[in-house]
Amino acid sequence: MMNTLRVDARVVETGTGRIIRSVGAQDTPEKFLALEQELARELRAVFEELAAPEAEAGRTPAKLCSPGCGPGWPGPPGPPGPGPSAA
Repeated sequence: MMNTLRVDARVVETGTGRIIRSVGAQDTPEKFLALEQELARELRAVFEELAAPEAEAGRTPAKLCSPGCGPGWPGPPGPPGPGPSAA
């Protein structure tokens, strides 16, 4: 397995830490972008599969959260403040 690059990703239920699905891809380092695209396709399929039951039940599928949109995330950076005040 010399000169082999493996990229793995896990979809994790954040409330419990339960691993919902793992996906991975393997090839040579020169094919990194192809590996990334393969992994992205696999992850998209996982997310679409997870969202399908909610949509079929008439509920709005849960929004996938990025930093700043959910509890526990610090939120997007704001404008720089005045800095420490001289007291």
